[in-house]
Amino acid sequence: MKNQIKIITLLGMGFCFGLAAVVTNYTASKTQRDPAADTATIYQITDLSSSEIRAQLAHRLKVHPTIEGKKNISLEGFSSNICKSYPTIEMEFVGEGISVAGDPPVLKVAYPCQAAQDPSAIAAASLPVSRLLLERPRNAAFQFDGFSSVLTLTNSADEWPTTWILKAVHFKNDSGTNKDVTFDRSPASVNDQPPVVLEF
Repeated sequence: MKNQIKIITLLGMGFCFGLAAVVTNYTASKTQRDPAADTATIYQITDLSSSEIRAQLAHRLKVHPTIEGKKNISLEGFSSNICKSYPTIEMEFVGEGISVAGDPPVLKVAYPCQAAQDPSAIAAASLPVSRLLLERPRNAAFQFDGFSSVLTLTNSADEWPTTWILKAVHFKNDSGTNKDVTFDRSPASVNDQPPVVLEF
C-alpha cells in the first residue's frame, strides 16, 4: 500500500514538474518571438490587409528633420523589394489649425519607391520644406531641383499650416492594384498609436 502511495506521489510530482516546464518554455518563447515580429523586415505587402499595413506603418514611418531645411520621411524596416510591385508611394497629410470652408488644407507627397544607400531598404522621401515655405500657398504641384518628391497642395489657405497630420499612405502601381491605408485623425489620447506629425 505504501509503495502504491509513493508511486502515485512520484507520478503526480512528475506531472506537475512537466507541466510547469512546458508552461515556462511556452511563455519564454512567446516573449522572445513577439518583439522580433515588430522589428522583422517586411519584404512584401501584396498579401497584407490595409489594417496590417497600418499597424506596421504606425511603428515604422518616421519623420526626421535635417539641418538643411529639409524633412526626411522614412519607412523603416520596409524592404526595397516592395518597389517592384509598387513603384510610387504617396502620403497624404492634412493641415492642423487652418481650414477653408470647414475643411483643412491637404498636402500630398508623391515620390518614387526605390532602394536607399542600403539596397535592401527603401529610400526616404526628402522634402524641401524651407524652399516650399518661400512659395505662396496655392492649389498647385510643387517640385524642386534636386528632389524627386512632388508636393501637391489642395484646399489651400492664405498661409501655410505648420503642423500636418498623416491621413493616408498609398502604395501605387500602373495596374491599379494599389494598397491604400488610412489613419484615424482622432486625438492621440483615444488611439493606440499617436498620429504621425510633419512639422514645418
